[in-house]
Amino acid sequence: ATGLAASILYIIPVIVFRVDQVATGLLLVFLAWGLADLIASIGYRVSPSIPIGSLQYNILALITVIIPLILWLLMYKTWIGVEIRAIGYNEILARERGLRVDTIRAIMLLIGGALAGLSGSYMALTLYNGKYFTGITGGWGWLAIGSVILGYWHPVGVAVAAYSIGLILTLRPYLEAMGLGPLSISTPYIMVILSLIIAAYISRSPRFKPPRIL
Repeated sequence: ATGLAASILYIIPVIVFRVDQVATGLLLVFLAWGLADLIASIGYRVSPSIPIGSLQYNILALITVIIPLILWLLMYKTWIGVEIRAIGYNEILARERGLRVDTIRAIMLLIGGALAGLSGSYMALTLYNGKYFTGITGGWGWLAIGSVILGYWHPVGVAVAAYSIGLILTLRPYLEAMGLGPLSISTPYIMVILSLIIAAYISRSPRFKPPRIL
């Protein structure tokens, strides 16, 4: 529900009033930080935790594998996916072709917000025993954005990038035991920075153009 609410707060200024999407996104980030601190100060508890290895946990893990495959089929094997990609790469041309640009963007943003909310719930329920506190994500949301860029906006590529970053985060205790604590903390963010540099370089080629709108 929180993810959907955040999506609506993004949809109204960006799609309805044509406000810049980057500026709106940054403002929502700061707003979310403030609200998160307020919730944490109340001592909010999400719900009973989901132990790692339980049936519920395994179902959530399976969902993370299934969703990228479903998105790949949707985006590259259906006419709806063709419309979605057309809107992302050239909104003006899509409007001229009669596509329902605003409606499709709004639906995709709502789905994305719901998935983002699901990932946040996963962190609270499985990693932190159903509790919520300030800084619970530890900046992992930026790693999610980096995964999208590193996977070059392809559902399967993004999943591989996300799992790669997750593997590094999982290995953090072992790296710290080897005396590589600072490296274990900074490596995921270094990967994101490198992905930005690589994306900026290859986007110069006509064959590799990232979507213009989100």
